[in-house]
Amino acid sequence: MLRRSLTPLMILIVIACLDMLSYFELIPSKAVAFDAVSTWLSTNGILFVGLLAFLENVAIANVYFPGSVAILAAMHGASGDVGTIMTVWIVVTVFGLVGQTTTYLLASTVFAKLDVTKKGIEELRPWTLAFGSYWHPHLASMTCLTFASSGLPLRKFLVISLAASSAWNAFWTLFVLSFGNIFAEGPMGSVLVYSYLIVWILLSVGSGQTSKPK
Repeated sequence: MLRRSLTPLMILIVIACLDMLSYFELIPSKAVAFDAVSTWLSTNGILFVGLLAFLENVAIANVYFPGSVAILAAMHGASGDVGTIMTVWIVVTVFGLVGQTTTYLLASTVFAKLDVTKKGIEELRPWTLAFGSYWHPHLASMTCLTFASSGLPLRKFLVISLAASSAWNAFWTLFVLSFGNIFAEGPMGSVLVYSYLIVWILLSVGSGQTSKPK
């Protein structure tokens, strides 16, 4: 239980300390640091962003490694340069699709060995399911597991996943470019960041308790 919640707890402590130091003007504001990091992520750190997008879409791995904030930061860092914006969008989409496909292929192999009874593809409404869940990579990976267990053909999986991922990544890119640095500026940014970390800790603790043997 402690192991699961250690990462978000450490991040929460670090951010709280940085906010306190910034409040007393001992270090630059969090917004300045965020701008510097987001600019690096959208340029020299673009392959790191790709790695984050890959891991976020691989089931099990993404339980311990959420990178959504860094990905959104890269989108923010690309603001003002159409070429950089397109590069970030392509990298996040392609690497995310690779992660989704990895999840699908590994799950298909496991389910085949377990001889899992396949569900009806048409009953699942794969297009609706994908567009309803691919807005977040963790949910997308769960959908990939569902597609694998239902026997959705690889070609159809790739088409659906590419379409849904492209659309949602375009939405998030436009959202960040429209509303700006919501993660580092103003009370709304603090509420979002702290709420995200607290919910992550609570979910980690809760999952640890439910998996504890009786």
